[in-house]
Amino acid sequence: MNNTHFKDIFVSVFFVAATVLSVCLIMPAAKTEYIAQAESRKLTTDIYITEPDIIYDKNEYSPDDKLKDTSCLNNSAFIGNSHAEALNLYGLIPGADFYTKVGLSVLNVLKPDASGKILINSLYNKKYDRVFLMFGENELGWPYPANFIKEYEKIIDEARRILPDADIYIESIFPVSAEVSGANKNGINNKNIQKYNSLLSELASKKEGVYFINPAEAVTNEDGSLPDEASTDGMHFSYGYCKIWVNYLIDNIIPRDVISYESETEAEKSSETDAMDISAFTELS
Repeated sequence: MNNTHFKDIFVSVFFVAATVLSVCLIMPAAKTEYIAQAESRKLTTDIYITEPDIIYDKNEYSPDDKLKDTSCLNNSAFIGNSHAEALNLYGLIPGADFYTKVGLSVLNVLKPDASGKILINSLYNKKYDRVFLMFGENELGWPYPANFIKEYEKIIDEARRILPDADIYIESIFPVSAEVSGANKNGINNKNIQKYNSLLSELASKKEGVYFINPAEAVTNEDGSLPDEASTDGMHFSYGYCKIWVNYLIDNIIPRDVISYESETEAEKSSETDAMDISAFTELS
């Protein structure tokens, strides 16, 4: 074997060995980096749909608490996150049904949970007059608010499909305390909340039989924050402030007979317009 041939063999063996060594060193590092990125994405997703520990008011009801007659909210369904869950826990609207959960977001209302149950399907075989939706607190950290509105709209459309005769109310997202807003954890700040509420109001305006109702204005102080006395954690209401919320709903929902009358009036106007058009067409002929 001449020296030239020996060199060629040596060079080939060297490159093969170098390649194998590189793969052995690089692949574990790449795998580790991929896992790290995947865990980071998982953590980010969890942050966007997970609420902090909820501290509900444990105080006894004071004798001067004044709650209006809630009978107009009977036969209503409340769907939403921990805020709506508080109404259920405090028993403020005994004639309503609650489909609520701490950490609930627009992402998991139409999808099976760990037990395979789809929350929105709970509305089947019901005859609710109204459906109240409360979402947004868990989605304030989303990078694209338009995605929040898109997912919200899916819930509205499905609720409308299941309950074609029910009035659907989109409830505003409540402000947080100045301290919580200043911390700005996961996008939870009052400026962001105001932006989301504007988007929700706009969404409702595009949907027939869907109304934006704004109980947030009843619990907002002069600087646009939730008063410190309203909550033990700067976000979730005490019993007293939940009553303010319920009273606001009682005062601001649209009576069913008014909605029915308005619908009939619109139909009459449409009929009159059609008649005028036919009359005009006849005269022209």
